[in-house]
Amino acid sequence: MVAATHCDLQRKIGEGEFREDLYYRLSVFPIPLPPLRERRDDLPALIMHFTRHYSQHYRKQTRGMAPLALELLLRYTYPGNIRELRNIVERCVILCDQDGYILPDHLPDQILQLRGQTPLAVGSDALSAPGSLREAVEAFESGFIRNALAACNGNQTRAAGELGIARRTLIEKINRYGISRSQNFG
Repeated sequence: MVAATHCDLQRKIGEGEFREDLYYRLSVFPIPLPPLRERRDDLPALIMHFTRHYSQHYRKQTRGMAPLALELLLRYTYPGNIRELRNIVERCVILCDQDGYILPDHLPDQILQLRGQTPLAVGSDALSAPGSLREAVEAFESGFIRNALAACNGNQTRAAGELGIARRTLIEKINRYGISRSQNFG
């Protein structure tokens, strides 16, 4: 049996709010796990996992997260922890068009409020990128590739698979956009 809580059960026992005998029944092999807001590096892989999971569950092809949507998800602090992240990604998959990208418009209001803050290092907002359409498309594609590499800890073969392109094509795009191979993706 596996049980999880966000409470300090030892303190709850001392305050008389949790039964001591139940604690000892459950506490066979405790594994302390910090909240998601303290494990920010786990976010890209978790987001990709939940996106894949709910795409299969709802039998819906998605092309993944648009860079700005991913950037906003990476900013959020997740007071509801992993369950909140899972629910948010499920909502995004439900709202996403078949064979489309998950866009910022699919995110809940509490995350959209983060939109005006200073951009993170990953991703870009291709819809508001300055310059020509070509520059906007390149900014979007570059950010999307960076996000895939980050989610796959820099593994190009896995990232190419997630992007639905050949590894050779990914390498060509990495070179074209000047994405550093020594960049810390994990």
